[in-house]
Amino acid sequence: MKKILLTMSACLLAFAAQAQLSGRVAGTYNGELAVTLNGNAVTPEVRDVIVNADGDNQMEFQLDNFILNQEGAVMPVGSIRVSDIDLVEDGEAVTFTVNRRITIEAGDDPSQQWMGPMLSNYTDPVTGETGIPIDMQGRFEGGQLTLSLDIPFGELQIGVTFEGVNPDYNEDSAISSVQAGQVALASSLVDSELSFTGIEGAARYAIYNVAGHLMDQGYTSGRVNVSTLAKGIYLVQMGGRTVKFVKK
Repeated sequence: MKKILLTMSACLLAFAAQAQLSGRVAGTYNGELAVTLNGNAVTPEVRDVIVNADGDNQMEFQLDNFILNQEGAVMPVGSIRVSDIDLVEDGEAVTFTVNRRITIEAGDDPSQQWMGPMLSNYTDPVTGETGIPIDMQGRFEGGQLTLSLDIPFGELQIGVTFEGVNPDYNEDSAISSVQAGQVALASSLVDSELSFTGIEGAARYAIYNVAGHLMDQGYTSGRVNVSTLAKGIYLVQMGGRTVKFVKK
């Protein structure tokens, strides 16, 4: 019975961890958008990339009014929006990979001849698939987003790289985006379980020994089983705080 309960707890914590991914990365990232057209560099510009939460562990990518400008030659592409992007936790970072066909919408300016909608109607004569194939990879870490996006437009090969920062990023909220207040340890002297206050939902924790070695990490809604730890002094990090506790 104890083994079953531990397995269920582990599954619930894993689900809670995933449920936090979209909230950890959502926001508006501002930075340099660099573009190549058939291998030739296009004038870079400072742009906003919007990341929306799209389910518990998914996001939506949004780049509005994308226009290429190569030595004065303007090529309006359109607004690129990609939904249902799966997020994967990689240590303190969150990564994603997309390889699919999408439809590029017209931009906000109706006077522009946006290429995206027209090219999105193209049907591959071999596969019969409609839309523009894209290959996108990205990584979120510490409030920063880096990504690469390849868009083939027939004979045109567009490559996009972006490095931007979310000015509203808060490190504490990334560790525990659902905290009601300051996390506190109920008691610094424990036998088999740590108990925390100030948490709603799930919060990330990490336990280290005095030598700085990581002993345990994960997500918790308020209690962490430490019965397998040897007696001694440990440090637990949670909610932007580091607290000492003694395992009896």
